[in-house]
Amino acid sequence: MDNRPTPPQPISYDISLTPTARAAAIASVIAETIFTIYYLVSAYPAPLVAIQIAASLLGAFGLVLLRRSSATRIAAQILTGALYISVIGLALFTGGLLSSASPWLVFVPIMATVILGAQGGLFWGGVSLLSAVGLYLFRGLLLAWTLHPTQDIDRLMDLSFAVLSGTAAVYVNELIKSRAMKELDEAKAQLTRLANLDPLTNIYNRRHFITRSETALQNRSANVPFSILLLDIDHFKEINDLHGHEIGDQALVGVVAVCSAILRKADIFARFGGEEFIALLPNTTQETAVAIAERLRAALEGAALPTTAGDLRLTVSIGISVCCRERIITVQELIRRADEALYQAKESRRNKVVCWHDLLRGVNEI
Repeated sequence: MDNRPTPPQPISYDISLTPTARAAAIASVIAETIFTIYYLVSAYPAPLVAIQIAASLLGAFGLVLLRRSSATRIAAQILTGALYISVIGLALFTGGLLSSASPWLVFVPIMATVILGAQGGLFWGGVSLLSAVGLYLFRGLLLAWTLHPTQDIDRLMDLSFAVLSGTAAVYVNELIKSRAMKELDEAKAQLTRLANLDPLTNIYNRRHFITRSETALQNRSANVPFSILLLDIDHFKEINDLHGHEIGDQALVGVVAVCSAILRKADIFARFGGEEFIALLPNTTQETAVAIAERLRAALEGAALPTTAGDLRLTVSIGISVCCRERIITVQELIRRADEALYQAKESRRNKVVCWHDLLRGVNEI
């Protein structure tokens, strides 16, 4: 029986980029295929069609590579390169900076950032910027290469695809980012929860109990009672020696199950260490705290705790400390008092409940 919470599994940055890269690959292949068909139907020059076919095949190859998780970045680089070849090839043969394809250079670093991350975006941003400068510096020569002057329909298609692609890229990027932030928040919450829990019994650990108790003590109103129960399993070492530590662990889990069924929702229950457990009972008088402690003691005495070695029976001793009218007192002082009462219960033949205030009056048994 394993009650340990499962820690969140780490997800690498490269793996998180895979869904975006896959979506970009599919969209790129579809878009480049559409443009290839359009160029063929519109009787574009053969060099343009060949460049577009090459870009489509390169994008398809990148999509195939994405099936291998270790090749995510390589595939993303190929996909970005396919888009760049498609854009720069069209610009070279349709007017350079005057080409309707040249604004697509803006989308190259955008796509690279979405599927490669910040460094990929910076790299392809630099490539695109240098390409734009090159188109300007060699504009005279490029105009001489122009095989198909840009038409209005070309501008419409390029502008439409650019708007759609840019919108899709931003949307996907924000969607992935929001999911990543949600997963991060969930992982942080899970890690916080794990840090506050005892891994065996799945209840609060000592550190978190003290933190919660200090906050509750500071926030309580004047004269509001505040009780602590310190519970210790009698002869627990004998259980471990006789049955083994695995059975002892199962017994601890069983004790927690019995106590959790009796304690109230407002009570704070924790494993204090070893076979000791502690409970904070807010707004609880000494009389009520004693009654709850007696219920815990009696329930555990009568319980048959299930283990792989068979049902196990045990008893517990409980020490109680109560803060009511005292204004200056610490949680550590209350725990110390409860520990003194617990020690007295152990000395008095065990399986008892003892309150620290009764010790002050010389009463050792309740």
